[in-house]
Amino acid sequence: MAGKLLFLAIFVPAHTALEFLVLGVMYNPPPLPDFALSVLRALGAAVMLPLLLPVVFFNPDGDGLPRWFRFASLPLNSLIWAAAILLISSAIRRVFARRAER
Repeated sequence: MAGKLLFLAIFVPAHTALEFLVLGVMYNPPPLPDFALSVLRALGAAVMLPLLLPVVFFNPDGDGLPRWFRFASLPLNSLIWAAAILLISSAIRRVFARRAER
């Protein structure tokens, strides 16, 4: 349990910072070659799934969103990613533990 909390304490702020940087690059692209910009946009789309990409697609300015959601959306998205990673790693450990018992 302590390992999972440590993972959450490290992953959520790091992922939130990455999302913030990617959003900044998407809205203010630096002078990069086209290939680098397309890679950054693909990375941004992957990082912003599942919560932020639909919100940014339908309401890019965020004017129609509640203020609390605008501030909480980045950490919430990071928490969803962390929960998915913990769930997948737990399932993989269970599968390998069952195989080792046989």
